[in-house]
Amino acid sequence: MDIIKNFLQPILKDIPFVSAYLIGRIPGIQLPADRQEALKAQMPFFKKTVREILPTATSLLCAHEVHGTEIAIINGSEEYQDLVPDVDGLATCYSKIALGITVADCAPVWIVDPQHKAVALVHSGRRGTEAGIVPKAITLLQTKFSSQPEDLTLTIGPCIRPPCYEVDFAKMIREQAAQAGIKDIRDEEICTACDLEKYYSYRREKGKTGHMLGVIMIR
Repeated sequence: MDIIKNFLQPILKDIPFVSAYLIGRIPGIQLPADRQEALKAQMPFFKKTVREILPTATSLLCAHEVHGTEIAIINGSEEYQDLVPDVDGLATCYSKIALGITVADCAPVWIVDPQHKAVALVHSGRRGTEAGIVPKAITLLQTKFSSQPEDLTLTIGPCIRPPCYEVDFAKMIREQAAQAGIKDIRDEEICTACDLEKYYSYRREKGKTGHMLGVIMIR
């Protein structure tokens, strides 16, 4: 567990019914140059780490991202094998299901409804942010779980930011969340391209890099 602590970043520690983390750069692992092959190589490690940090989890489901705005609702009866295809976000109100999204410059965004005990986790890079995946996730929580925006907590994780990138999509996410009515907006304010010891950066490493894993589970 001491080794895990070196690349594990807790998120939303003050919300008691959820466990949320960002698994950063994995020390000492050599990855294939192809990013899809790199992800395959990392998945066993992700599963092992999630089993250690979330021992009550019955499964780990990860979005197989396409830089779009589709969000899957997970109710525990699905027969997905590790990856949920063609989505950039996952949402649930069921406990013990670990939701995951992979990132390497794009922002992991955790959205939690403490009133109705529902959560969403989305992958929001430049394209997804401009297309409105975060407002879509907020609307989905409203329609599917009766969430009220003013009750939600939204957290933006480490992602690439100016001056390392020409577009400040983290700022766009904050603005979108505020416009949707969310008052509790949090931002880790960390640039992935500025700290390659802790994070992977697709831009800084010219595409030859691995993935980080954002994860959340209702306990």
